Amino acid sequence: MTQPTLFDIEENYQGWAPTQPGRSRTDARYEHSSGWQLRHCGHPTALRPYYAISPAGAEVFARDGGGWRTVDAAKHDLYHSYGVQP
Repeated sequence: MTQPTLFDIEENYQGWAPTQPGRSRTDARYEHSSGWQLRHCGHPTALRPYYAISPAGAEVFARDGGGWRTVDAAKHDLYHSYGVQP
């Protein structure tokens, strides 16, 4: 069975693409077709390393003020809480 890679895009969250595939996990970056960006903070042992940058350039975090634990959790929250649309 093939294990999914960091840059596999979940079908439910279309519009996201890695900006530079092949980067290390701690330097992962995604961009949405609407201009939103999703980034890893860079710390290799961070428990909630993902944060977003809005099209206006503002840093955006999870509703509790921290980062997201996974890329999929960030995408889900951005779609449902911040109105990011494909």
